[in-house]
Amino acid sequence: MFQHLVENLPRRVEVVIASKFQNFHKEQHNFLKPNDDRALVLMTCSARSVMEDLDDIISYGQSDEFSFVFKRTSGSKGEPGNNIHSQFSSSYPLYPPGFDGWVVLYPSNRNLRDYLSWRQADCHVNNLYNTVFWTLVQKADSPLHRTLAADKNEILFSQFDINYNNEPLVHRKGTVLIWEKLEETVTKSVKLPNEEEEQKPAQW
Repeated sequence: MFQHLVENLPRRVEVVIASKFQNFHKEQHNFLKPNDDRALVLMTCSARSVMEDLDDIISYGQSDEFSFVFKRTSGSKGEPGNNIHSQFSSSYPLYPPGFDGWVVLYPSNRNLRDYLSWRQADCHVNNLYNTVFWTLVQKADSPLHRTLAADKNEILFSQFDINYNNEPLVHRKGTVLIWEKLEETVTKSVKLPNEEEEQKPAQW
């Protein structure tokens, strides 16, 4: 379906085909945080593999996605772009993640530059946040090494005013589901014959 979409794009427009990792966290790649240079280099090599087979194409990658930009000059099925998404995803070896692909059209070079500038700005904003976040996580993790339960309780109470014993029981102890037999008393109405002699009218 993706190939059919690419083959039927309008002519004479700037075309961006983007590929983004999907569900890669479900595989045991042991990525480093906030950035894993091994994964970034591998993703770049995958993009380079795509560019080696195509002319007049540029690509931009950041985080878990790569955008491939080429100028579409005709509507023929031989145009580049038909296999960009599949070739890029197949270049990622050993327990490959899923890839989500989409096509974006831009009417001018200026719009295209705006798109690339936006992706680069997004890269900066996300990376700055993630760098600070994971630095704080790693820094916070260090004081916890070789601490006892009493030490952890003291940290929560003295620094964050949290009494761990007041935390919800389901958080501290989990949930247990068991089968239990219960005795039930059932009351119901039944039809029984009346064995008492019926009262007959006086004239009988």
